[in-house]
Amino acid sequence: MAWPFGLQVRYNNSLYTWDHGEVYEETSARVTLYNPCIYSGCAFTVQPVASRDYAHPPTRTFEVVLYTDRNVPYGNTTLVVHERRLHFALEGDFDWSPGLFHVSVPGSAGGIDLDTIVYANGTEVRRCNVYWNHCDTPVTAGAVYYAAVKDSVGNIYGLTPSYLATSSTTGVKETADNVDLVRLGALFTSTSDVCDLLLNYQGTNFDRSTVSDQEWACQTALANRSSMWDLLRSVAGAGGGTAVLWWLEHQQTTRMLSPSWPTTPWPDAQVPAITDLPLSWQGAVLNIADAYKLSAQGRNLTQAAAEAIAAACLWNASRITNARMDCVNLPVFVTGSDVTEATNHDLEAIVGHPQWAKLNYEQSSAKNGSRNWYDAVPPCDVSGDAGQQCDEFPYWATEQGGPLAPITPSLKYIDGRDNTTQGGKYGNFVTACALRTGTPQTGANAVGGTAFLVVPIASSAGIPSAYLCNRG
Repeated sequence: MAWPFGLQVRYNNSLYTWDHGEVYEETSARVTLYNPCIYSGCAFTVQPVASRDYAHPPTRTFEVVLYTDRNVPYGNTTLVVHERRLHFALEGDFDWSPGLFHVSVPGSAGGIDLDTIVYANGTEVRRCNVYWNHCDTPVTAGAVYYAAVKDSVGNIYGLTPSYLATSSTTGVKETADNVDLVRLGALFTSTSDVCDLLLNYQGTNFDRSTVSDQEWACQTALANRSSMWDLLRSVAGAGGGTAVLWWLEHQQTTRMLSPSWPTTPWPDAQVPAITDLPLSWQGAVLNIADAYKLSAQGRNLTQAAAEAIAAACLWNASRITNARMDCVNLPVFVTGSDVTEATNHDLEAIVGHPQWAKLNYEQSSAKNGSRNWYDAVPPCDVSGDAGQQCDEFPYWATEQGGPLAPITPSLKYIDGRDNTTQGGKYGNFVTACALRTGTPQTGANAVGGTAFLVVPIASSAGIPSAYLCNRG
């Protein structure tokens, strides 16, 4: 299964009259695709090849070679098309035609068995093959609509937000800063359950009351008999914005997952597929993974790895910040299976201190305090086993690391090679993504260094360490 796509060749300068180019595919063996490619370039359709599924098309390699009029080669360039999940950025509206909920399908393609499925209150009401660039259904006032592109076994390749039909002809998108309020609200039995959960949220407290601003806004909306969606808007508007909504999503999703999973759903025992997560997470994971494939710019980041990193980033960041935006916009340091013991320590530390998922770079040589500060702190105040080193997280070269950090870093003896190797990879990340140190402080760590996210991936996933600068 696959789908067709086009290849375009452009020359910086027009070729001489009798010169020409030839285009080859070299994925497995050299095959001539186009000859001659003359003058300023050429464009043509590349035939699809078999693939095990839509989500993982094969990586393909193409080469353009320039020849003189005597068929002597004198220049060439290579293009590698990396695997990337087929993704449809769907949008819905009530404006295309009165009385219809209309779904636009940009990038529609023929010859494949993916369908755009429209749902009303969670029930399928219309199905269209993605060959068509739209799909629509009659509107019922008060119903909630959304659409998804799926294959025959239910894998998702695109997902719209939720839309409420406020009448038989019009409606509104039920979102708050890209958080789907309908899907978030569906995780709760009642609005009072939201307020009960917020009692545990460490939110803002501008009026110095005994409860957070978010809890106060929730209780006020509850007393006013607000709808679930209006109540969630009130909570987000009370301070902290979308971060509190992602926290609610994380907390309630944790309660829905299999009880065999611990605090984080990425233990060494298993790494779930995105289809194991609620629908409210799946669209966000696909969008973030899509951004990671673009950010990788050809580096060896498989589609499966991009999705696992996106899911783990979203999961960890959702407890402390606007997860979806930060996972796409901030640099991401991924520590993985090539430094297993260092990665496991990072994962354990972040589970205990969720705020450590987001760190700030501080130049190592500019930090106050001794580099070996932990020599007098348990468990590092005694020698470890042969080959072990004392590992600290957050890292020394961060504003959250070292003896002057607001929270004492986690210390643990781990394999010395893992410790050293991870330190080198972190240094490469800092250089490649041009992280900047903050403003030095007297008797304290610096402030204002480049913020970034740490995403430990359990070794069972088999994903090595990587980084994503997320800056185009």
